[in-house]
Amino acid sequence: MDDDIKYDFEKEIYWSIRSIDNFQRERAYKIIENKFPINNSIASIEWIKDKGFICKIFLEDIYDYTFNQNVERFGIFKSILLESTGDIYFIEENSADKIELTLSSPQVITLNLQQFQSGKKQDFNEKMQRLIIPVGKEPDLSLIDCNSLKIKDGVTSCGIIPISIQGNNYHLFKYKNDENGKIYLIIDSLEKNLFEDFKSNCDSIITAFGYLSGNLHLNEYYYQTFKESDPEMIESNCYVNKEKSALTEHPLLEPFRFREYIEAIGKKEQFKHIPTRMSIKVFSNLCETIKSNEQYDRCCKLIIEGNQSKQVLLKAGIYSIALETLTNIVYEEHKKKINPIEDKKLAAIIRKKFKKVVEEYEEFISDYGLKILESKINEINKPTNSKKLSVPFKIFGIKIDQDDLNILNHRNKFLHGTSPFSDSELKDKKYEINFIIARLHFMLNSLMLKYIGYSGHIINYPAWIQFNLKKEMTDHLFKLI
Repeated sequence: MDDDIKYDFEKEIYWSIRSIDNFQRERAYKIIENKFPINNSIASIEWIKDKGFICKIFLEDIYDYTFNQNVERFGIFKSILLESTGDIYFIEENSADKIELTLSSPQVITLNLQQFQSGKKQDFNEKMQRLIIPVGKEPDLSLIDCNSLKIKDGVTSCGIIPISIQGNNYHLFKYKNDENGKIYLIIDSLEKNLFEDFKSNCDSIITAFGYLSGNLHLNEYYYQTFKESDPEMIESNCYVNKEKSALTEHPLLEPFRFREYIEAIGKKEQFKHIPTRMSIKVFSNLCETIKSNEQYDRCCKLIIEGNQSKQVLLKAGIYSIALETLTNIVYEEHKKKINPIEDKKLAAIIRKKFKKVVEEYEEFISDYGLKILESKINEINKPTNSKKLSVPFKIFGIKIDQDDLNILNHRNKFLHGTSPFSDSELKDKKYEINFIIARLHFMLNSLMLKYIGYSGHIINYPAWIQFNLKKEMTDHLFKLI
């Protein structure tokens, strides 16, 4: 029946999943071309659930206590080349973790591998590549404009997102195996990539999607290359063990509920021109910004980290760091609009005159005092911290009221682990502090999204707190930015 359904793209997944399954199976290897005592040793490597790839190296000789005290002498922190049934495998330098060494005969070194691949390192360059991430929760791609996708006999209407990063094109999609319930988040390159470029761009895509959806999928990554002679067949696999995923269930957009909401409040016609999803162009810009701007990338990760924190003051502190980082990005790009004196030449003249006045009286001022005055004069054209935090919102057309300004001014307290309330008050102010932090989170994300060119709806979490606790509603559940 699905043969009659039209679709935009089709993907072949079977050989990718089968290749990973084969890659994970236990097999025997021989260590080759190694300058250390492990050369020519037999090794076994297998993937174990919740542990990853475990490598056991069986030593032919017994080594004395000096090796036991300094396992680095075995060469296990250097790159290791292995051979199995005529195929080459590779363990990246410094990939060994959680090392164990038996004292009995034969001596066995057990390594938990952070990275392991088939083929040599250079085999991944200038190839069509794929990243497969096994995930525990099905990703929601519907936050972004997406295309229909056919995998096997099934067609998903919102199943794949085309992405462009600095001229390189990618597909982000998901696959669920209905037979065993396993779910995968997948990125394909549409052109040949250098391996480091592919990994970097994939990290940007996953961070962007994690920031938008509230779920940052990490854990285990499987990079794959395709055979040029048979583009559906996998040539090489590379396993990388990442840090733990951050699944916060804290999305910024909810297209379906937003449509329901505007219909419920009788605004469907008024807002019919408002797109309910983030456009592919804006999402690509989000990915590019994360890749090119380290500070913005850090903001995304700080927000995700804050989302999963259960300690409210820690959450507020993390959001405050992200806000300060973001507003500093905006300040550096819009100094002329934010600095008190727009004309640089005029600012320099005023600064020079102030310095002359200080020079007239310098014999009456201590060296310490002169240094302080010099510092203050040099910074005479810098805005106050409060202006540096608030003006970026004005630049991007985000309206904030006096209550918002008060919350922005709490930033310094949050950074120092305190709150607007005294310690004795705080235990009875659970609703108030959660509302303030949610408002801080909302303002931060509004600025984050406007910075990358997004216009549309955003979930108003402070209003949802009021709604869920049956408090008086002071704002809409969704806002347009």
